[in-house]
Amino acid sequence: GDYVGKVYRDYNGTSDNGTAISAYITTRAQPLPGYVGWTMVVRGVRAKLDVQSAGSLTVEYATSGTTAFTSYGTMLMTGSGKTFVVRDIYDPLFGIAIQFKLSQAVINQTFSISEFDVFVTPVRSVGVDI
Repeated sequence: GDYVGKVYRDYNGTSDNGTAISAYITTRAQPLPGYVGWTMVVRGVRAKLDVQSAGSLTVEYATSGTTAFTSYGTMLMTGSGKTFVVRDIYDPLFGIAIQFKLSQAVINQTFSISEFDVFVTPVRSVGVDI
């Protein structure tokens, strides 16, 4: 797409002069509904992905309004004799709101996700004034 919101589709490949085009999607950064003042503990993420002959999906995160993304892990998208794979990353993250970015930059490969689950536990924040 472009900066005015139009979406384009290119039927000519997945590279630009031999360099991989890095495609990515981001989720919304949204706190738990009805839990104002609570912290989220993300216990892990799970994705259902179409099988590729090569490549991994890179998962990054930003917490509580942070604009920079930090690496969370990778999900291998290869699976012999399968049409899809289910991959998990379990590593705790803490924040008021957490946003995920899913991307890959393997030349001549595209990625497809049919499900993306985030496992969250709300934890009550306690503030002390001194």
